[in-house]
Amino acid sequence: MEVYDPSGATEVTVSFAERLDTLAGKKIALLSNEMWQADRALALLRQRLQERYPDSTLVHIPAKERIQSDEVIEAIVREGYDAVVVGNAA
Repeated sequence: MEVYDPSGATEVTVSFAERLDTLAGKKIALLSNEMWQADRALALLRQRLQERYPDSTLVHIPAKERIQSDEVIEAIVREGYDAVVVGNAA
C-alpha cells in the first residue's frame, strides 16, 4: 500500500525576527485586536510577565482592526519597543 502526502512544499519568504536573550528590563508592547476574550488573555499574560520580569515595562496597545496598519506599526517603532506580543482570543 502506498500513502501519498497531499501537502506541498512550504516556501518561507519572510523570516521571524531574532529572539531576545531576555525580557528583563525591556519595553514590551502588548498589541491587541480587542476581539472576544483578548482583554482577559493579554491581562493574564501581562500579569505573568510582570511577575517574571519586574523591571520590564509592559504597555497595552488596543489596536482593534488597525492591528496591521502603518499607523500602529510606525507608533511601535517610534516608541522604541524592544518586543511586541500580538494577541487575539477570538
